[in-house]
Formats: sequence, C-alpha cells, structure tokens
Amino acid sequence: PERIAADYRQFVTLVRKRLPETKIVWIPIKPSGKRWALREVAQQANALVLASQKDQPLESSIDIWDAMLGADGMPRAELYKADQLHLTPEGYALW
Repeated sequence: PERIAADYRQFVTLVRKRLPETKIVWIPIKPSGKRWALREVAQQANALVLASQKDQPLESSIDIWDAMLGADGMPRAELYKADQLHLTPEGYALW
C-alpha cells in the first residue's frame, strides 16, 4: 500500500512540474475475484492515496469499490471476464 501511495505522489509531482493546473482523478484499485485475497491491501492502498489527496483541489477520486460488489459483498461476476480480473464491457461502463 505504501509503495502505491508513494508512486501516486511521485506521479502527481511530475505532472505538477509540467502541467501545474492539470486535474488528476484517481480510479481506485478495483475489487476482483482473482485478487480477492488481496482486497485488504488494495483498500489500504486506496485509503492512503485518498488521504494524500486531502486539501489538494486539483485531485479527486472516483469511488468504484462498492458499485462493483454484489449484495453478497463479493465482486459482481458479470463485470468481469472469465479470468475474474479483466473487465467486461459492462464492467468498463460501470467503471
């Protein structure tokens, strides 16, 4: 999680040097059946990035996590291809 947050901040720093007024939108790491065992790590990484965006008016995020889960709390199968990692057209539409 810390590495992902650090990489995000490094990306923002590079963008700000060249394009200081650019809006940056973080699409959080999505839940997926293939990587469900890593969901807590993904959520920690997402939380660190979101925290780093606080008080940064040109940075925002799109919360996709809950929308990609079904009533059972698991990733919605119809949003993923058979590998349960890559998105279907419906998954991309939601994303």
